[in-house]
Amino acid sequence: MKPIFFPSQNRGYFDHQWLQTYHSFSFAEWVDPNRMGWGALRVLNDDIIQAGQGFGTHGHREMEIVTILLEGELEHQDSVGHREVLQPGMLQHMTAGTGIRHSEFNASSTNPLRLLQIWIYPNQKDLKPAYETCDTTWLEPTDQLFLAAAPEGGALGLHQDGALWLGCLLKGSLVSHSLASNRTAYLFVADGTLEVAGQPLTSGDAMGFLGPEEIQIKVLENCRLVLSDLPK
Repeated sequence: MKPIFFPSQNRGYFDHQWLQTYHSFSFAEWVDPNRMGWGALRVLNDDIIQAGQGFGTHGHREMEIVTILLEGELEHQDSVGHREVLQPGMLQHMTAGTGIRHSEFNASSTNPLRLLQIWIYPNQKDLKPAYETCDTTWLEPTDQLFLAAAPEGGALGLHQDGALWLGCLLKGSLVSHSLASNRTAYLFVADGTLEVAGQPLTSGDAMGFLGPEEIQIKVLENCRLVLSDLPK
């Protein structure tokens, strides 16, 4: 199947003054029956949170939640006893399982922050709620992808047969990823410019793939990206 291009302007967008948020898939008030996820990937939100603002305490169940902090400082607190401030380069993973409550606030009183929040359906039900973070070097420009989350070998764990890759890629880099049969991949560009299958992609653009597929990424300008490899 030919890869599907999802232009940035087709995402859901809301400006709540304290929060500017883009939804790649149906979320909250924005519902598109044709955009309910991509395989096991359910949510990919691109959020800018203003200084001192954030998401008050709220709950989740039966979801793997990965947060990627791009800029700023994020203060986290949850119902399983964790409280910390994340810095750029740090990654966060919550297993909501049977139920977890948490809050996420911009820890700065002066500067906005930007993060990506990703929800993935788990491959098990009724998991024990859990939380983990990892300080990484993925924001250092390179010509390779970084394995952010996976059942084994990732910076973070993941209760799903799949992987979440990140890239902070230099102009001129050529990166490939082999997608097996019965798999899905979703490539999201946080910023910069690249080309895949002859299609230029820039900030906010995405491309969806159904395996088998050999994904070839040509970096036209320094870029940051997320690539999921998950079951259909």
